[in-house]
Amino acid sequence: MNKYGSLILFILFISCGNQSKYPQKNNLSDDNVQLHANVYEINADSLLIKTFISLPVSNLVFIKEDRGFCSSLEVMIRVEDNNSGLQIDRISDNKEIVRKYYEDTRLNDSYQLSYQFLLEKGDYKLITSIKDLDSFNTWDNSKNIEVDSKKINLIAPYYYDNELKHYIHNEPIYNIHKIWFELPRYNFDKAEYKYTIIRDDKTLTTNTIKDCRNNEFLLECPIELSEDIFGDIEFHIESNLEDSFTSLISIYDDSSLWSGDIDVILGVMAYILSYSEIKALYDLDEKAQRIFVADYLESKDPDLDTKKNELIEIIKKRYRYTNDNFSEYSTGWSTDRGEMHIIYGPPQSIELMVSKSNHNTHRYEMFNVEKWYYPDKVFIFSDEETFGEMELIKQF
Repeated sequence: MNKYGSLILFILFISCGNQSKYPQKNNLSDDNVQLHANVYEINADSLLIKTFISLPVSNLVFIKEDRGFCSSLEVMIRVEDNNSGLQIDRISDNKEIVRKYYEDTRLNDSYQLSYQFLLEKGDYKLITSIKDLDSFNTWDNSKNIEVDSKKINLIAPYYYDNELKHYIHNEPIYNIHKIWFELPRYNFDKAEYKYTIIRDDKTLTTNTIKDCRNNEFLLECPIELSEDIFGDIEFHIESNLEDSFTSLISIYDDSSLWSGDIDVILGVMAYILSYSEIKALYDLDEKAQRIFVADYLESKDPDLDTKKNELIEIIKKRYRYTNDNFSEYSTGWSTDRGEMHIIYGPPQSIELMVSKSNHNTHRYEMFNVEKWYYPDKVFIFSDEETFGEMELIKQF
C-alpha cells in the first residue's frame, strides 16, 4: 500500500463505521414537470413565446424495442387570453424518447420539449398536459405570461451537449466552456455587441460578441468562457440601442470529481460520510450539495503540497474500476462489491467458488460465491438469492 493508502482507508473506514445504505430520494411528483417560457418582442405589436417543458425521465414508462427503450408521449399545450379565458392557440404533438440502456431510463435527468407561438402583445396563460401512452399517467402545468418590459426575456442563454440545444432556466450548469445567447433582432440588429462578465460585483472580462447566427426573429450569439469563469456569473450584453440586458447563470466545474451526475456523487459520498451527514446533505438543494462535497473533499486532501487531491484520485480510480467490472445488472459503483471496493480498495486475494443448493427440494441449483480477503477482514458475496448479482452475505 502506498504512503497515502493507509490514510485514505482510515478516512473511509472511520466515516463508514456506523452508516447504512444512503437514503433514497422520494418518488418524483408532478411538481418536477417544469414549464418555462422565453418571451421576446419581435416588433412593436408582437411577441415570440418559446415554451419549454422539462420532464424527468424517471417519471416515464419505457418499453423495450429493437432500437432501444422507448417512451411514447402525447403532448398538448394551449394559450388562453388571460382576460377572457378564450383559447388563442393550441399545439398537439406526439413524442418518442429513445434510450439505449435500461439504466438510462432510471436517471434523474430531464427531457426537454420545446414549442413556440407568435402572438399579438397581451397577457396570456400557457397550459400544458403530457400523457404517458404506456402508463396513462398525465402531468399538467400552467404559467402566466404578462406583457411587462421588466418580465420579458430579452436575452436567453443556452448551451450545446452532443449537438442538442439546452436552454438554461435558473439551474446550475457544469463543465461548460461556451455559452450561447438568443438575442431578439428587434433590439439587436448589428453584427457585434459588447458583453461584460461579472462575479461578486467584480468585472472578470469585457469583450465583443462576434459570429452571430441570424434567423427570422432571433440572433444566436456565442461567448467563449475561460477556465476562471465559474460560480454565480452575470452576463451583461449591450444592444445597439445602448440598453444593457442581464442574465444570471451559475457555472461550476465538476471535472475533478468522478461524475457530473449529482445522484452518483451523493451515492459515492454515502460510502464516505456518516448516515446523519448524508441524510442532512440530501436536504440541501443541488448547488449547496456540490459546494459541500467540494469543501469536504478539499478538507481531506492528504497532501497539500501536490496539485491533485490524492483522496479524489483514489476514489475516481476505484469508481471507474467498479463500473468496468461489476456492472452486470446494476451500475458497478452501486453494487455491494462496488461499495466495498470503493471503501477498501482491491482485496489482497479473491477466492472464487461454485456451490450447490437444493432449497429443500430434489433439484440442485448452482450459484457463485466470492471471498475477498483483506489483511484484517473478509467479505463473502453470493448470487444465490439475487438471480446473478453478487450480494454481500457475510463479513468478518
